Amino acid sequence: MPRDSYRHDGAAGSAWVAAVGQRLRWLREVVADNQSQAARLIGVDQSTFSGYEAGDRLLSIQAAMRACAIWGVTLDYLYRGLLDSRVRHDVAIRLAAAHPELVEAPEPPPWVPRADG
Repeated sequence: MPRDSYRHDGAAGSAWVAAVGQRLRWLREVVADNQSQAARLIGVDQSTFSGYEAGDRLLSIQAAMRACAIWGVTLDYLYRGLLDSRVRHDVAIRLAAAHPELVEAPEPPPWVPRADG
């Protein structure tokens, strides 16, 4: 799914909800020892957190905001997959190292000829 796509139905089991859950799992793998610890830190049950990661439950905005505050990421990372300069540096480095697909290639300046035309 394109990272800049905003259109989604938000339903559990949808591709967008699964992508949010996957990014939450990637984050948890670099900042917490296990699901129980991560769930406790953001104030949800472990089963709820597991549902978020599995894409069975939509990550609530309240839980997402707590995760952002605690782990230094942004809602853009969780909901859109954008790993940018606002993400805490050490977390960004670990996420990028584990998942290079999160790192976008920079756009060339407009004066550089494009390969496609």
